Amino acid sequence: MKDAIERIMPYFGETTYSIEPGRGFPRFGACHLLWLAAAVLIFVLMGLAFRKWDAARRRQAMVIVAVLTVLDELGKYIVTGAWGHFRLDYLPLHLCSINIFLIAADVIRPNRRIRELLYTLSLPGALCALLFPTWTELPVTAFMHLHSFTVHILLMLYPLMLIYDGFEPDLKAFVRTLPVDAVVVAGVFLFNKVFGTNFMFLNGSEPGNPLALAEALLGNPGYLVVFFLLLLAVVVLMNTAVAALIRRLRSAGRPGDVPGSIRC
Repeated sequence: MKDAIERIMPYFGETTYSIEPGRGFPRFGACHLLWLAAAVLIFVLMGLAFRKWDAARRRQAMVIVAVLTVLDELGKYIVTGAWGHFRLDYLPLHLCSINIFLIAADVIRPNRRIRELLYTLSLPGALCALLFPTWTELPVTAFMHLHSFTVHILLMLYPLMLIYDGFEPDLKAFVRTLPVDAVVVAGVFLFNKVFGTNFMFLNGSEPGNPLALAEALLGNPGYLVVFFLLLLAVVVLMNTAVAALIRRLRSAGRPGDVPGSIRC
């Protein structure tokens, strides 16, 4: 089975840890830009669709996106396990992986605090991952290449669907999540120290990651100061300027739009 798959898609089961050098793609090269263009197209088309759909259709679409996101993540474990490349680094302890389960929880039982987390952290976090991918070693035929792009597109799409559906950012709601957030981050930090992993980039930056410059200048753990300052800036920005922009776009909707929809 594996041989048949690799005849059609060479390097299908390879990961950034196992792939031979020279098989990847350049950041902001043609391959990367095509993925970004596809993501923008998906976001715009979903926004246009939400303007036309009623609440039931919107709910169905959100369930489908949530299921696809979970299946995408499960595919990572199946493929890396089948090809013998599974590592502790693939456990769902990165922020993006945790957001996958938050999406699943929200679609089962909508929760204001979960939605605030998805809006404030998943949306900009997934955007950063798409703009500065850490899997550039992998060719387009590798499953982990496909997974890494598609899962981050889905991690942006679900919060955008919440916005299209009328979600209103609330900084106070985010603040109420901080005690749990702090426990999770502390747990992940300890896990990294015990097992030598780097979940949430708490043990160091990655090549091509904007934090790499901060680590080069301030060292490790000095770069964490910049990391948390940037995180604070993102939280404030998402709940002030971006939130204001969302309200402005929503108020500019055409007469007859579905309530809560944003004009695209």
